[in-house]
Amino acid sequence: MIIIIIIIIIIIIRPLLLLDLLLLQQLLLLLLLLLLLLLLLLLLLLLLLLLLLLLLLLLLLLLLLLLLILLLLLQLLLLLLLLLLLLQLLLLLLMLLLLLLLLLLPLLLLLLLLLLLLLLLLLLLPTFNYYNNNNNYYYYYNYYY
Repeated sequence: MIIIIIIIIIIIIRPLLLLDLLLLQQLLLLLLLLLLLLLLLLLLLLLLLLLLLLLLLLLLLLLLLLLLILLLLLQLLLLLLLLLLLLQLLLLLLMLLLLLLLLLLPLLLLLLLLLLLLLLLLLLLPTFNYYNNNNNYYYYYNYYY
């Protein structure tokens, strides 16, 4: 009787056990597939994050390049301002020189006029002959000494 019960248990439970094993195998396969899908999703997310980081780095590089161009333009503008300042200083010096010349011009003209008068006096000097006039001063002078 025990043998019959064991045989019946084996006949009834064995297919159930096989069914459970098959179900367990399918469940494990499904779990493995789900795990693979999750891993793939994680990998895709990581790739997307890497792409976003690369895009951010590219944007930062572009911003840095723009800043460098802006700095170069600013430096060029400062150089132009410096050249303009030097030109203004040169013009100021020229104006000061012109003003000095205009202030000294009457003095120079007066000096030139005095020189011309002196020259005229020197030219007219030989006409004034002190020794050949009527009083004969030269002869008196030589006579006494």
